[in-house]
Amino acid sequence: MVDPEHRPHQLVADQLCALQAYARRWLPGTDPDSFEPVSCTYATTEDEHFILDRLGPVTIGAGFSGHGFKFVPAIGEHLAQLATGEAGVIPRFAADRAIINPVFLERRMRAGLSRG
Repeated sequence: MVDPEHRPHQLVADQLCALQAYARRWLPGTDPDSFEPVSCTYATTEDEHFILDRLGPVTIGAGFSGHGFKFVPAIGEHLAQLATGEAGVIPRFAADRAIINPVFLERRMRAGLSRG
C-alpha cells in the first residue's frame, strides 16, 4: 500500500522511453522530449482483477485502476445483484481469492519500485 500523501513521485525510465517512442511514432508534430511529468495514484489488486464481492451487509467494488469506467454497466449490474442476493460472488473477483499470478507486484519489482 502507498500513502498518497507520502508516495514517491519517481519516473520509471523504461516507461518513459516507451511513451516517448509511442509519441514519436503515433503523434507526429509533437516533441516527445519536452514534457511535464505527472504522477497519479490508482487502486489495483495484485492480480489486476477487480474485487466484486459481498462481505456481510457490505457490497464491495474496488481495484479498478482507472479503467473500471469501461465496465460500468456490467459491474453496476453485478454489484446490484450481489447487494440484493440475486447473484453470488464470482471466484475470480472475490475479495479473499488466492492470488495465483501477482502480475502487478512482479512488474513493480522489475521496475525497481517495490522490494521483494
